[in-house]
Amino acid sequence: MKLSKRQNYGIFSTIGDGKMGRKRKEIAEEAFEVLDEREKISTLEKFYADATLDNLPELVENKKEEMVLKLDDFQRNYVRYKVDRSGNKTKVVNPYLISTYFFKTVNPVHTKVPLYTPEKLSIVWDLYMYLIEQVNMWIAPFNPTLSHFCKFAGITLTTFNSYKTNGDDDMLTLCNKICDETMNSNFELAQNKLLNEKTTMSRLKVENQIVEKEQPKVNVNITAKANNVDLNEINKRLAEIQKFNKKTKELDDKKTKKVIIDEKQ
Repeated sequence: MKLSKRQNYGIFSTIGDGKMGRKRKEIAEEAFEVLDEREKISTLEKFYADATLDNLPELVENKKEEMVLKLDDFQRNYVRYKVDRSGNKTKVVNPYLISTYFFKTVNPVHTKVPLYTPEKLSIVWDLYMYLIEQVNMWIAPFNPTLSHFCKFAGITLTTFNSYKTNGDDDMLTLCNKICDETMNSNFELAQNKLLNEKTTMSRLKVENQIVEKEQPKVNVNITAKANNVDLNEINKRLAEIQKFNKKTKELDDKKTKKVIIDEKQ
């Protein structure tokens, strides 16, 4: 008969039945629950060391099972709370820790670049968004990005962008949908003040290779007789031109953003 960890340690035979003994038993039980969860997580993580795209269904199921355990373990051991003078608690979570803890790549860095088909990449994307959803629901706001997804899938951003030009229409459609969904998710988080709008927009432009239209240059040639020059009028006209250029740029930016949102809808 196989003995449990508790029986092997013989811990309950050495703890008394008094008040202190019961308290120690409770602490021991909780400690063993954490050990059991950590062991299960470790077992599931070992699966990814030998994982390939050929066993994606098993990988997805294991990842989801692992996620349930990790959510509990993370909240117990890695979430901190900041208490203000009024006694109000604020959750403090390190985004980098979330990334490394929950989003271990499905293809370790030391392996070869996986050969994705549209179907397989779609499965990995759905898994990635499932993990994003669970983290946002139970831990803290966490935004999906193209580079972060590529790391999770075991490819580079350059490889992902090459999928758009490899002649496969299905892959092109899928990549465009992935780009649209990451942009939409980031827009929503930024609009709800959960992300910094400026840094979010800058990152989206870089990752999605969005190039801003250059504004037309306006050259103003002023010719007048020396005795007939009204400097105040000239400065007023120049200020109006600068104001017009600024307003035009703002309108173009709004139109671009609206087009992106309309296309997603």
